[in-house]
Amino acid sequence: MKALSVIVLSILFLASCGDNENEVSVNFKLEYDDQPLVMFDEYEYAEAGGFPIEFTRVSFFISDLALTVDGQQEIYKEVDYLDLTVAHASLERAQVGLKYDIGNVTGDISNISFNFGLSEEVNATVPADYPSSNVLSRTAEYWNGWESYVMFKIEGNIDLDRDGVKERGIALHLGTSEVMQPTSGPFSEDLSITLDIQDVFNCGEIFDIEGTPAIHSLSQIDKAIQLVDNIGCGLSYVN
Repeated sequence: MKALSVIVLSILFLASCGDNENEVSVNFKLEYDDQPLVMFDEYEYAEAGGFPIEFTRVSFFISDLALTVDGQQEIYKEVDYLDLTVAHASLERAQVGLKYDIGNVTGDISNISFNFGLSEEVNATVPADYPSSNVLSRTAEYWNGWESYVMFKIEGNIDLDRDGVKERGIALHLGTSEVMQPTSGPFSEDLSITLDIQDVFNCGEIFDIEGTPAIHSLSQIDKAIQLVDNIGCGLSYVN
């Protein structure tokens, strides 16, 4: 009888521990000038009256995604790759964003943190080091010339002469470990992590898109750093 009581109590204890386990996710969203960003829609670059611009891709690596659970920080995702393009193909999709599943968590979550980009240690590896199932095996996201993964991509088209034709492609590809950008914020149910791309281009000083419509050279690393430094201006944790 005593043994049976112990078994029953053990089952009840395990059940009570599982009561607080939840499938945790967040929504990653893009905005432009505080409105949902829709791919191929036309916007004004950086400020009112700016060059007509459209976006065709926004993607990035994240690393060391951690949650603070019951006061203790734990990493749940070491590395992942997020492409927000399809999730912003229409206004309806952009209003929802990309639902990103983190996993099952037991306990009370107070904070979330992660890096845009990869650590120096991870960036020292190459796609051939990984099986095809690993996001780091993507050869299209690695530059041999830079010996670096492409941490962040913003692509689109812009009308620099304002003649009604977006004649110039933009390809802002940000690489090297110098562009890794950490971020953190309060966690809550139905959290949206929102990045306003206009603010990435205009955070006190407007990024010279006319002079630098593409970043493909190590000589442009200062331009890449300017953009990632601006992420903090455009990032918000919306509960």
